[in-house]
Amino acid sequence: MSIVSIHQPNYFPWLGYFYKIVNSDVFVFLDNVQFSKNSYINRVQIYGKDEKVRWLTVPVSVHLGQLIEEVHPSSIDWRSKHLDIILMQIILNMFGQTSKKYLVQLIRTIVFHR
Repeated sequence: MSIVSIHQPNYFPWLGYFYKIVNSDVFVFLDNVQFSKNSYINRVQIYGKDEKVRWLTVPVSVHLGQLIEEVHPSSIDWRSKHLDIILMQIILNMFGQTSKKYLVQLIRTIVFHR
């Protein structure tokens, strides 16, 4: 018996998403259906300062009835902003406020070669 799993794309999928893929014989990436506004397709919740939840949202230009596969980011500057936010949370959670300046500089040098 084969296991077939179907899922729409997510921005920053959770571990269960990958578990589903790994444990499937066939995985269908369902992106030829209508884009759903305010869903996890283009946004994700992360914990920010003081355990407060915040949204990371990829800005998109979308028209009513448009398919997921037809939707693209409306700007390119969101990438570095999201990377900064994510790296900052990792650094603060792992090393605390004291090491933040040095670790951010190191990671930026590695990632952006500057």
